[in-house]
Amino acid sequence: MENKKQNTIAICWPGKKVAEIFYTHRNVIYFEDGKWNVVNDLGRRNPASISEGIDHIKDIDPSEIRTAVYKWLPVIYRWTKLGANAEHIISETVLHILRLIVEIRSLKIKFMVFHTGVPHHYDSMIMSVACELSAVKQIFLYANVFDGKLIPLFQDGSLDKRKIFHWKGGGDVYDNLINNYISNRLRGITPATSDPQTYIANWWKSNTLLAVVYVFFRRSMHYMALLKKILARKKESKPLELADYSAIDHVKMIAAQRSYLKELYRASAGNRSQFVKPSELELVIAAHYQPEATSFPEGWDYYSHIDIVIKLRSLGYHKSLYYKEHYGTRFFIERFVGLTRVGICRSKEYFDALTRLGCVFVDSDEPISLQSNSIPITITGTVAIERSLLGLHTIIFGRPWYIGLPGTIHVDEIKSLGCIPQEWGECNPDIAVKAKNYLCEMLNHNTLTNVAGIGTGAVCNDSLSHQNFEQECIVLFSKLSSSDC
Repeated sequence: MENKKQNTIAICWPGKKVAEIFYTHRNVIYFEDGKWNVVNDLGRRNPASISEGIDHIKDIDPSEIRTAVYKWLPVIYRWTKLGANAEHIISETVLHILRLIVEIRSLKIKFMVFHTGVPHHYDSMIMSVACELSAVKQIFLYANVFDGKLIPLFQDGSLDKRKIFHWKGGGDVYDNLINNYISNRLRGITPATSDPQTYIANWWKSNTLLAVVYVFFRRSMHYMALLKKILARKKESKPLELADYSAIDHVKMIAAQRSYLKELYRASAGNRSQFVKPSELELVIAAHYQPEATSFPEGWDYYSHIDIVIKLRSLGYHKSLYYKEHYGTRFFIERFVGLTRVGICRSKEYFDALTRLGCVFVDSDEPISLQSNSIPITITGTVAIERSLLGLHTIIFGRPWYIGLPGTIHVDEIKSLGCIPQEWGECNPDIAVKAKNYLCEMLNHNTLTNVAGIGTGAVCNDSLSHQNFEQECIVLFSKLSSSDC
């Protein structure tokens, strides 16, 4: 990577392995702990010297920043409470993004590589917005469902414009992996990248008492850590963070989620047989686990199931609309995220709204048949991939990485649902062939070894995986360094 015309690449919050690989590369900048670390003349990394002050705020329209912040509000209120201080939080977010824009311009960054699949936390969100408004190209590392390896997603502008970056420097071919994946799904086997859906494995996640205890335990640990810092007179700056919800707010989330689940279980009892074998083409919403990145930001314009139902009704669909809740909605706590915060998106009021819109709730334990007359509605779910590989159709509302996959029908393409085309409910072998070819073109020789467990939590500790990842990263960054895109 010794080219005089090398592009400047920044990596925000690099993982340990990535930080080791590019430590001495002068055209690679690290952003961590609120600082931009560059390589000095001695080959070591130090914070970059960036001029501050109002003189550097040039050609920046605050209304563009604020408009972007409003678009990203679901990420903000996922992690912090918007109450009487909402305007203060939004203004603070605008200032955070303004600061990043000034710094990105000063460092002449062309590519920003994110050590995550999608900007679904506050810090990665404001960095992404800053890149978008600075015309900096973004690369996200997204775990694919077949083997958990990372697909580089290229984003020039807003998230709805992202696409696969065809760097073709990986070693994996996906033809057999895809065949095995769909064969396992037909046998009811959960993908290796997903948690098992059994009571024995998950009983503790749906225990209300454990969830409440967890909330206050975490809060007490937070105050203990804060006390230690005060006693040690240690000042820790976290410029790109906002205050979390209070313990009482978290308990309110648990209560809202519990009230929803109570209504859901009551309403869905006895609706299984009608859902499994409908007599004619029916639509069924395969609901997403929320709040979560696959609904926002990946859903983009359509991340609310209420909005989705309204859209379907506006397109002329007036029959009963089946609603199958995501299996994970019953969980109050999870392995990696802690409290799931499902209560932000699920409550008795949410249930009542869907009921008024004519939704019929079905058993969330009952899988959507891959061979029935039910046509699933999903935001970005893998059910669309599975059905396409079997030659079936699925209606999607979001902007998933597989956008354009044969068999998927984006809602923007639909003029009316007053009369659903019969072919949407029929198996078409040609779609299955085209879908597999489409995915192979996207994935073959185009993924990186996921040593950090991005999006899966499955960390690779073996030396071969680390060696492969290092080689793949060097090839990817070499292409970015010389890219004209």
